[in-house]
Amino acid sequence: MNYQKLSNLNLVKECAIYPPNESAWREFVRRFDETIKNYAFRECHNKISSREIKQLSEIIQDRIGEVYGKLVAKEHKALKDFRGHNENSIYRYLAIMTRNTVINWVFREKKTQSRPNIDKSIDDSDENTPNSDRNINISTGTPAIIQQFDYQHKIGEIEAILNSFLRGKNKCRNKLIFQMHFYEGLTAQEIVDGLPYSMTLKTVQNILSNLKKIIQEGLAGGKRESI
Repeated sequence: MNYQKLSNLNLVKECAIYPPNESAWREFVRRFDETIKNYAFRECHNKISSREIKQLSEIIQDRIGEVYGKLVAKEHKALKDFRGHNENSIYRYLAIMTRNTVINWVFREKKTQSRPNIDKSIDDSDENTPNSDRNINISTGTPAIIQQFDYQHKIGEIEAILNSFLRGKNKCRNKLIFQMHFYEGLTAQEIVDGLPYSMTLKTVQNILSNLKKIIQEGLAGGKRESI
């Protein structure tokens, strides 16, 4: 088979097969490696401190390795779960995976050194407003108290609330939508365009609205039905 002639969607399907198809993976690297490198460079460059700039190349290579590690983990589960609707879907999928990998590294290694601001209420975020600088926001009306919380602890608390309330076959999908909007600053329309699922804008907006209420009430100690 000539893998260079395969569409992006069909190539991903070949790479999702386990045991691995080495010829398909060579083509995958040839076709998408530069995309992963570019996103890793951008995300790492934006998040490292000036004193770490000398280690930028090493940091980037480590993050690229992590991305490939996620792609092949659990018998290529990340590729098996991919549901692209056009030839460009895989680029968005890899971009999100790379960005999440860098963010996880920041949380894991740098902890609170580059933590986002959390001084605005989650009520104020608009899923339709473009804002590349949007940060997760979890105010419950007592900013002075919230400022005392370590950012890592707060993220862990939010994740615990989501894990507690999200149920059923759409749990992972809905959690990803929340992360894309509040952690990565994507609008509802950008989420629709980037998700490996077929969803309407209205559905994504409703999910975000519901999840905001769940987080608010969870942080306030309230109870809410699982979704």
